Amino acid sequence: MRKRAVLLLTALLLALCMPLSGCAEQSARQLENAYVLITKSSNNPYFTYAASGFRDGVTESGGKAVVLEPDKATAEEQISLIRSCIRANAKAIAIAANDTTALETVLQEAMDRGIQVSTLDSNTTPDSHAVFVNQVSSQMLAQCLMDAVYELSGGEGAWAILSTTNQAGNQNSWIKDMQAIMPREPYRNLQLVDIAFGEDNAELSKTRVETILEEHPDLKVLCVPTVVGMRAAAEVLAESGSDVKLTGLGMPSEMADYMAGADPLCPVMYLWDPGAMGKLSAYVSMALTDGTITGAPGEVLVTPEGTRYEILESAMGGSEIIVGEPQKFTPENIGQWKEVF
Repeated sequence: MRKRAVLLLTALLLALCMPLSGCAEQSARQLENAYVLITKSSNNPYFTYAASGFRDGVTESGGKAVVLEPDKATAEEQISLIRSCIRANAKAIAIAANDTTALETVLQEAMDRGIQVSTLDSNTTPDSHAVFVNQVSSQMLAQCLMDAVYELSGGEGAWAILSTTNQAGNQNSWIKDMQAIMPREPYRNLQLVDIAFGEDNAELSKTRVETILEEHPDLKVLCVPTVVGMRAAAEVLAESGSDVKLTGLGMPSEMADYMAGADPLCPVMYLWDPGAMGKLSAYVSMALTDGTITGAPGEVLVTPEGTRYEILESAMGGSEIIVGEPQKFTPENIGQWKEVF
């Protein structure tokens, strides 16, 4: 009886293990020779649109696209996904980095194995990728956001920033460029009283906003250069009945209700088309793989639609392709844009 029980238990364990092994093999097969996009985190509507654009760009050209989404916006989770790509011999990796420096070693390992690596949305160190697909010029976006803060505050008073993680290269670059503008006229009477980090997590972002409001009762404007944080901040400000005005980077479909009325909570915000960024990233991955470009400044990428993008030197080191200019959203145009993304 005991021997039979042991045999049954052994058979059961083997049966349970087989699907896990099969799933692992299937995952490896999916990644093999694939163009892979690694986003910052799951459940992020911004990257849902970016991933859609990436898939379209690859599949319309006859390639195989795979999108990997970390559960959390951490470098550790992205490193694990990159290692899966290396083991499976993916063709290319395009990654929106959660940390500027922490991914360097594993991305260099991928490049040493012949995998073409590019970044999008958020950059890494220059030696760990071929080219950065930059959604917008950092200086241009910083100027737009500072002008919005100036306008909404009446030109003076306290304002704060809610960002993503303290290692996010894109947000850190924008904030640095905003701080460089602050000492100039006419921005000198604006006081940046806090920079908080919501880790691209909606609930944590709400908590950070509540803390900012409690610690700075004289706050006039909250600037949120992150889609997840923007929606979270809007919900907190609306529920609390706060007079604080909101600006930053938001999805029109998520923010339209907060831009309505004679005195909207969010009178102005910016973004770009994340789908277009994802599609351009796909074209870059394929062009690096077939040798059309190497990522060197001065090269030109021509998309299947015929659009020409020059590869430029990046202020962060290395090279970049800039997708375009930021789109300004106001109560006057939000109605048409909320149907787009």
